[in-house]
Amino acid sequence: MLADGTIAPGWSLDGLPVCIDSSSQSNRDIAPDGSGGAYISWEDWRNYATSKADIYLQRITASGQVVAGWPDGGRVVCQAPGEQRLARVAPDGVGGVYVVWQDYRRDLGNEIINDIYAQHVTPEGTIASGWPADGLPVSVEAGSRLVPIPIPDGSGGVFVGWVDFRSSESDIYATRIGADGSIATGWTINGSPVCTVHSPQGNHVMVADGEGGVIVAWQDARAT
Repeated sequence: MLADGTIAPGWSLDGLPVCIDSSSQSNRDIAPDGSGGAYISWEDWRNYATSKADIYLQRITASGQVVAGWPDGGRVVCQAPGEQRLARVAPDGVGGVYVVWQDYRRDLGNEIINDIYAQHVTPEGTIASGWPADGLPVSVEAGSRLVPIPIPDGSGGVFVGWVDFRSSESDIYATRIGADGSIATGWTINGSPVCTVHSPQGNHVMVADGEGGVIVAWQDARAT
């Protein structure tokens, strides 16, 4: 939609088909690409027989076209065994995008652990240098992790926050990842604790502080 509420040139009244594969697509997210277009992520079930739910991504121009070099139907971001769910995207500040998600590839036999993984995709739709094909493990500690949220760090990297169950109750953890996939200096591997007080924490939100840091807020049951 344009500023005056009209449909932008090149876009149809009832919307642009981003992915119309015969399987199901769900849980989409969207982020600006820095050039007037957008990145759109989703869970995709087209390869359920071999890898269950996967994460796909598409880049769309301001005129409603798939960006040259990006495949129709989306680019696969992660196709690891087990399900990948709840993908969220954040721009990297230089035309690319970060994608984070809940990942169920770690099967312990009697329990499937929810981990957090991330991927860095370039404007051309390729995996950024230094990043593994099926994603970088952000946190693979004991217990499960849920609801990852990415926020640009203003320096080409990304902050990621999540709800963490490595203790007996839910806590809030976060990390900062550089453009090359390295954990930023001072941050702990598998996540630094934001709040681990003895009570459940959840429903977190995050915003950049404008000075290279991040502010995290959450729902907290310590007073109940």
